[in-house]
This record gives sequence, C-alpha cells and structure tokens, in this order.
Amino acid sequence: MNFRVAFRSLRKSAGFAMVAVLTMTLGIGALSAMFSVVNAVLLKPLAGLDTERIVKVSEKSPNGAQYAMPRTFREWRKLPDLFDAIGARTYCNPNLSGAGDPQQLTAACVTADWFEVYRAQAMLGRTFLPDEERPGRERVAVLDYRFWMRQFGGDRTMVGRAITLDQKPYVVVGVMPKDFLPLGKGWADLYLPWSIEANELTGLEVTARLRNDVTIERARAALGTEQARLAAANPAEYKGVTSEVELLRETIVGPSRDLLRLLMAAASLVLLIAMVNVANLFLARGAHKRREYEIRAFLGANRRQLMAPALMESSIIAMIGAGLGLLTASGLVRVLAARLENFPRAEEVQVDGRVVLVTLLVSLVSVFVCGVAPAVWRPGGWRKTARQSALVICEVALTVVLLISSGLLIRSFAAMRQVDLGYKPSGVILGFVAQPADPNDRRDGAVAIWRRVRERIAALAGITSVATTTATPAGGLNAGLPVIPEGEAIDWPNRPNASVVISSGEYFRVVGIALRGGRTFSDGDSRVAIVSQSVADRYFGGKAIGHRIQLPAFDFNVTSVGKPELREIVGVVGDVKQKSVQETGHMTIYLPEADNAVRYATIIARAATGDPMRLEQSIRHALAEEAPGLTLAPMLTLDRGNAYLTRAPLRAMWLLGAFAGLALILAGVGVHGVIAYAAAQRTREMGIRMALGARPAQLFGLITRQALRLAMIGAAIGLAGAYAASRLLEALLFGVGRGDFTTYVMSGAILLAIAIAASFTPALRAARTDPSITLRAE
Repeated sequence: MNFRVAFRSLRKSAGFAMVAVLTMTLGIGALSAMFSVVNAVLLKPLAGLDTERIVKVSEKSPNGAQYAMPRTFREWRKLPDLFDAIGARTYCNPNLSGAGDPQQLTAACVTADWFEVYRAQAMLGRTFLPDEERPGRERVAVLDYRFWMRQFGGDRTMVGRAITLDQKPYVVVGVMPKDFLPLGKGWADLYLPWSIEANELTGLEVTARLRNDVTIERARAALGTEQARLAAANPAEYKGVTSEVELLRETIVGPSRDLLRLLMAAASLVLLIAMVNVANLFLARGAHKRREYEIRAFLGANRRQLMAPALMESSIIAMIGAGLGLLTASGLVRVLAARLENFPRAEEVQVDGRVVLVTLLVSLVSVFVCGVAPAVWRPGGWRKTARQSALVICEVALTVVLLISSGLLIRSFAAMRQVDLGYKPSGVILGFVAQPADPNDRRDGAVAIWRRVRERIAALAGITSVATTTATPAGGLNAGLPVIPEGEAIDWPNRPNASVVISSGEYFRVVGIALRGGRTFSDGDSRVAIVSQSVADRYFGGKAIGHRIQLPAFDFNVTSVGKPELREIVGVVGDVKQKSVQETGHMTIYLPEADNAVRYATIIARAATGDPMRLEQSIRHALAEEAPGLTLAPMLTLDRGNAYLTRAPLRAMWLLGAFAGLALILAGVGVHGVIAYAAAQRTREMGIRMALGARPAQLFGLITRQALRLAMIGAAIGLAGAYAASRLLEALLFGVGRGDFTTYVMSGAILLAIAIAASFTPALRAARTDPSITLRAE
C-alpha cells in the first residue's frame, strides 16, 4: 500500500485523522519544547572555543564564603604549569552621561587576561592590555555588541572615542562580537578593567583555562598544595581555607540539572499519553475495518501486507504531527524563555538542528507505537475492547502521576507564601544607585546627598516612608563580617559571618522589620549598631542592648577596611529570611549611615496604597532634581526582588501543572474514545434492555460506571506510581510530605470527574437508544 492510497484513506476519515494529528502535535510539541531547554542548558557547550577546558577557581572559608581574594589570585597567577590563562571578574555599575539620558549600566569589571580565558577577540578594536588594570591606567572600555547597537546604533567610529562614566572619560578600545556570551549566562553593557591593587577588599570570581595536559584532578591537587603553602606562610588569614576547582559549565547548569530532568520526564509522559491515545484510535479504526481485513486475508494477504495500511497511515500522521509539533515547540520556546527568567543560559534556548533530529526520532517511535503495535493486535470481539481499556488505564495512571506531582508543588508553593519572612515585602519599591568614587575617600558629602534625596522622595504623594541602605532582604551590596564581642580575640576566618547592612533609620519601618528591643538609628548616631535576634541569642543570651562588638570600618569607596572599632548595640530587631524560606537564625548587623555611608546604596520606599511601581517615575524625577549626576537602576518591587525564595518550586509547579493539564485533556479524550466505542459495540444490548423495561437512567449509569471503573483502576495504579515518583520532588517540597493525603484525594477526584464528563455523551447516546430499531434489525 503506497502513501497515495493511505492519504486517500485518511481523507475519507477526516475526523479520525484530525484528532490523531492534533494529539501527536500536542505530545511532540511539548517534548520538543522541553528538550530545547535541556539541550541549551545541559547539552550544548558554552559559547566560545574549547570551553570545556574552562574551570572556576575559588576559595572556601570556614564561614561558608566562596570566592577568591585578590592576594590569593595573585599567587594563582604564578602557576603557569596549570593554566593557559587565568582571569578575574566582578560586577560594577557605572553611571553613563553625555550620551542621551543619564543611565546606570551593568559592567563586567575584569582583569586584562580575562578575555584570554575565553579566547575571545574583539569584533572591532581590541580587548585590554596587561598594564590597563593598573591604577591610573584603567580608563578604557570594551563595549558589548548589544549595548553598542542599542546605545550607539552600531557606529563603527566609536572605537577611539571617549564616553563619560561616573563623570570621568573612558576611551572605547573595542566592541565584542554578537555571539560572545561569557559564563554562559547573563550579559553586561560593557567591560572595564579591574585594578586589583586598588580593590583589595573585593572578592573575585576567577575563571581559568586548563592546559591541554592538565586534568581537573591534577589542578585540584596542585591548588590544594598551593593553599597549604599559603596557610603555612600566613596562618592567621588562611586557617581553614580550602581551594575549589570546578568545571565552569557545571557551576552554571549543575543546580538546574535535577529540575530539568524532572520536567523532561513529565514531557515524555505527556508524549507517551498522546501515543497511547493515537494507538487507541488506530485500534478502534481497525475494528471498523475488520471486514476489510478478513476479506484481504481470505484473498491471501499475509501479516506484513495486513499491517501495511496502518503503518503507512501512522507514518503520515507522525510526519504531519512532527512538523506541526516543531512549529508548536517554536512558539512554546518563547513562552518558556519568558517564564525561565534568571534561568542559566535561558537566552540560548531555541529549536535547533539537534531538537529537529530528536523530534524526527520520536516520530519514528510513534509510528511503531501508534501504527504497528495496534496492527499486530488483531481486532476482534471483547479482546479488542480489553486492549483499548488497558491502554486507557495506562494513560490514566500516567496522568495521575503528573496531577499529584503538580499538586504537591502547588501546595508546597502555597505553604512557602504563608511563611513569615521577618519583613513585609508588599507595597515596597527599590532601586540601586551608585555615587562616583571620592578621590579623598571622604563620605561627608555623600551622607548629605543621601539625606537630601530621602527628604525629596518622602515629600512625594503616595509614599509613607523612604530609606537608603546598602542591602535589602532581596539583595544588594554583599558584605559579611563575623560577630566578635568586646574582649574576645579577633579570629575572623574561623567564625560564622553575619550580613552587614548600612542604612538610614527609616529602613526598618520601610521594610517592616520588627523592633524587638531598644531603638533604631538617629541622624547623630556614631559607632553604634543594631543586631538581629539571632545575634543577640547566640552571643549575648538574648540581652544584647548595651553590649559592644568589634567591627572594622568600611571606607567610602569600599576598597578596604580599617582597624576594628567598638560599637555599642542600641537595638535588636527580628531575623529575616534571605537565602530560603527554610532558613532560620540568619545573623545580621545593621550600621548607621551617618558614619558608615558608602558610595553604593539602594533607595527603598513604601507606597501608601496600590502598585508601588507607579511611583518609579516620580522617584526618578526627584533624584534627578536633587542629585543630577546620579542615576537609578531599573526599579522593582521587593515582592519581585525576593521571588528567588520560591523561584525553583514555582517554575516546576508552572511547567508540571501545564503538562498535567495537557495530560488530563488527553486522558479525557482517551476515556471518551474507549467508552464511545464500547457503547457502540453494545447498541444491540442497549436496545434489548430497553425493550425489556430498562429505564434510560439505568443505561446511562451502566456506561458511566464502565468509565469510572477504568478511571479507578488507572487512578489506583497512578497513586502508587506517584508516591514512588515523588521522591524526585523532595528537594522542591516545603511544608508538605510526598504522601500528602489532601493532594492524592484531590487529584483522584479531579480524574474521576474528568472520566464522568468524558463518558457523558456516550452514556446519553446509550440512554436514548430506540428499542424498535434494534428489534427490527433482529
């Protein structure tokens, strides 16, 4: 049987063909879209040349900090036997002026050899020279391709011209290529040289390219030996500090691997359910063509010849389904990219050649499942119905697994949203601001600027309170120091860190952090501190007010710290959750802005009512009037800023919920098909029952009970399967167990309701059977 005959046969059964193609489109589209994400995140190498040789190198201290200090980075640079190149990076936020409206940029501040790690060459001009990371020589910039196009319209004469950053001229020396995506995530507007000598306080992200003859195990051993040498030479600074070497790609995508595997499994289940549905359709189609098969067999057709029609038809449906599935996947990828905000390598997700190849392979499998397998099962009698029922039970069970998995995540997310975070994020807007570095490292002028800005913003309509702070519960300037009470030895490397926040006195009111004792800051405060409850409990038996702690002073430019100073604790506030909703006892030290202000700050304000984002333009206008040289980063709400606390379960919940909904629709279609076929096969029986006095309601119930029976058997199998599969979800669950009774009951009830709805039309048709027609046929 050729494809022309198969097309003609399918055209005569247009309804069957449309349902089969639509079902395969949904299944293949879901799998292809999800594989596009897996392919981009887990399978594709990082952009660049031979990026599998690039590693991330860091120090890990006993207090949990993991980065590299400049003094150690300088020593690592002296190991030419390990690395072809080694570079460091940190982020900075310069203010651009003189090129349209002032704006705050995101810059990757890097050492000169950082580009060599990626073997990256500028598209125009050059990258940095070794001496351009020295103090006084760093006034050069390399533009990112996207920023160059957006800000300067792709003007090729920009190389050699100056731009103004933080009120200082920087010469543009190069423009990077369009496909340069360092670290496989995120982006930067431009690249600036980073002077390590002038920033001894700043932790660095270090990446290196291993020499071809160096394995990662050898690199770990060599750096371990180097770390031991440094500890022996300087035990006070390196006590308990170890080195870490990891493949860069693994540090980026590793934390997402389990979630993506889970979602890929869910998409595969949806495709399997779709295949089962189409197989059921082919079984039903085979039953209707039973007389044709019998005639052909009588005329001498063998098994292969009898299978050929189904094989050809399933091949056509699979090819059309694959094509439409790829189109569907292309649309779904755009939706996924939007939902996967801040997901590693999300910008690289696309339907490429590898996705197309996998889709074609899946289509070949579907040809066998949907066409060959049903053809091998010779249609006939009750065995046919039993096989269809078995397939429906299978897809119901798979659907229950997805329903329960998504239900557990929904309940987990709801539990997370009910957790007391220690602050009140609703109604708060914030934006980051950076003042230029002061050549004399004085903060007096900055303190006055921050005060005037707060006063101007506080006078705006719709704002109840405003503060400036280096950090909020959602992030900011990351600073940590150990808590050392007065009189105790200063042993920083071996003590746990507390977060250090420098803020104005209104900060606690704006954020909604409870004052447990004492007071907040006033304008005249000097050498005082406020600590969180966990600090008070751990070091002062819960009674911290009046005690003093030893803390070094930050300089205004945040390049170094001074000698430890005694600071009196004047207040105790509640703990806030910063790392996760499960976190307990997060220690925080708050310092007054009056004598600790640094050049980085976040303006944070609480709205009286409504959406706080409506205040953004008025806040920007107030800042521009009071401090024309400063620019605000894009503002966001505190609710959005702390979304990372629930981001992983939310993503899993959203995607698993979508797959579960799709599976539920397909399962409903499958139940409807089997029940409709079974009811049609029992038309004679229904007519006789009606003739013998059966009421329509009894016939309606007879068909409905059959659907419920199939659904209940499938649900029972699915419940057991879901409990086993829920082990994959344990890392994402919060406040709910994998055997949560409510979730299992609700999922089963939803499935049974869908089964009843799917059987309604066949049952109604059976209830309306005319016994006279049946008797005349007899």
